[in-house]
Amino acid sequence: MDNDYKKYCDMLNEQFVEPFNEFYKNADEKMRKQIQPYVNNIYRRWNYSAFIENAYLTPASVNEMLNHEFNREPSLLPTVTLQEQPQFANFKFDYTSYSLQNHPIIADLLTVFELCQPIINLKNIEQVPNEVLSPMAQVVHINDSFYVLFLLNLLVELDLLIKLPSIHTENYQPKKDVSDFFDSPDIFEIIVDTTVKMAARSLNALFPIENITVFSEEYLYKSIKYVANTDDFFLTLFEFFGINPSDLPVLDAFPNNLDGVSEKFLFDLSIISGTYILGMMLDKFLFTPFGYYLRIIRPFYTRPFIFEEDVAEVLKNFELNNMSEKLGADGDGLEMAFYAPCSCFHLTDLGIEYFQVERDENNYLDIGGQSFNFSNIAPLFEFAMFSQVRTAKIPQRQMFEPEICVYSLKVQYSKDSQLWLNIDVSDTTDLHTLFAELSHYFDFNINAKYVFSLTEKESPFTGYFSPNQPQMPKSAAKHNLADLDVDDGQTIFLYIQQVLPSKKIIKYKWLLEVESIHSGKYNVAYPEVTKLCKALQEE
Repeated sequence: MDNDYKKYCDMLNEQFVEPFNEFYKNADEKMRKQIQPYVNNIYRRWNYSAFIENAYLTPASVNEMLNHEFNREPSLLPTVTLQEQPQFANFKFDYTSYSLQNHPIIADLLTVFELCQPIINLKNIEQVPNEVLSPMAQVVHINDSFYVLFLLNLLVELDLLIKLPSIHTENYQPKKDVSDFFDSPDIFEIIVDTTVKMAARSLNALFPIENITVFSEEYLYKSIKYVANTDDFFLTLFEFFGINPSDLPVLDAFPNNLDGVSEKFLFDLSIISGTYILGMMLDKFLFTPFGYYLRIIRPFYTRPFIFEEDVAEVLKNFELNNMSEKLGADGDGLEMAFYAPCSCFHLTDLGIEYFQVERDENNYLDIGGQSFNFSNIAPLFEFAMFSQVRTAKIPQRQMFEPEICVYSLKVQYSKDSQLWLNIDVSDTTDLHTLFAELSHYFDFNINAKYVFSLTEKESPFTGYFSPNQPQMPKSAAKHNLADLDVDDGQTIFLYIQQVLPSKKIIKYKWLLEVESIHSGKYNVAYPEVTKLCKALQEE
């Protein structure tokens, strides 16, 4: 692996190790033992959680940026192993190559299959004992018992492990000839299709109605391929049962005492509880397999992962027995506590290649291309500040500041130089938003026809027209200041059209002089008016 690439990857993962160890050294022995089997669950949640609340920047997206910067094809993606020490957690990070032609899940599936020889007793395929899973986890690329359980379920679903007749136990025998499967050029596609099938069955099993299908295989496949918003899964459920989600009560917490409540409230409460469980199951059977195992999607959690809150509180407050019963004893309850539905997800580079779809703003989040300049990669890793942010739990601050380009404009009326204001506008602000901001101060008609022009003479080739002029080639709503490619000292002309009662058309000319182009601040909401003329101040 490239030394520079590894250096930045190690720095990135250190942001997991440092707060984890801070939490780990303060935990008692019982809590440490509780947490050890769930390290990959915790790392997965951290990997897909925002550094800054609601900002599309996660460890997973930074890693993808690093792969692009260092031209890693196929992508190298991290996995973590906990090497237990008395007072601290010693982690080993491995970087595995992911491609459609050589996906690690194929080798892992074969490894687990061979370890099942000549026969394997799983007792219950839904609750395989850890003494079976743990040794297998040591020899696959994700050292995680839950990943191994997923592989075992895949083998059973693919009829590569055949259940033998037995009483009170589940013995499986590996299929003798599996060359057709493991030598197939379509093996990864088969694995994807089987994962969808397993997810559909598990999700539909939540509903106690015989032969019910809320989430079909086709629906789940299309939802992954075309990147359905996570909320769409819940809306599909509500629509299926004819429930209007706006009619459900808003609860800050579940009530402790249900005495005397109405039957409707109890029904609504069961729906809310059901969606909570559905969210965890979506993560377990859909988002985690397609995200962390297959790496086809990149989930996104809007809230930063805080170890003291997200780990310690789970261990202290999670009602293991009650939740296990609610979840149908599908795995242990504490494991389920680390699952939660992501806010949304996007396709990864591997997902784009697999589904053979074009990248667009809906299915692919190009963090590096949109927000950051990688010509100087070092500022990205101002981790000292970032560590302080995590310790202090101040999600509003960033571990580094993105490069925001700001245009400082002086806007004035062409026939009255005393009517003016100064405004800072980011290079990503569209021109219609700029017009709307100016309308607040200069009393423009927001529905007026207008054009931003680079020349004093209006032309469809140099103009950016209001959205209510669809016949014009360039819409102000779809272009920003960066598209104009203006320099310091250059003037942009804004022509606004007004129709008088007599139907006479008058055009007003405004001048937008570019006074400077400079770096902005990430915590400012642009556009921002910085100075007003006396007449506007008096208003």
